[in-house]
Amino acid sequence: TILAIDDEPKALRLLQEGQALDELLRVARLGDKVIYDKDKKAQGRGAYVCRDLACIEGAIKHRGLDRSLKCRVSEEVYKSFSEAYDG
Repeated sequence: TILAIDDEPKALRLLQEGQALDELLRVARLGDKVIYDKDKKAQGRGAYVCRDLACIEGAIKHRGLDRSLKCRVSEEVYKSFSEAYDG
């Protein structure tokens, strides 16, 4: 599940769906660059994906983060997600 969050109401809806933000992985788009936001504090448009192997694999396969961030996400960012997997 990929969730794009860039304002307060969406963040509240996310928490109501039962996923705490500390359980999710985040990337942020800073201009034309996309980074893995390990600390979840970077400015810019952000997108979250659950810390579950199936979700991470789905994000990679379907390029969901590309759509959420409205730009191309590099393979390095997807690789960093795989490394952060809780397993």
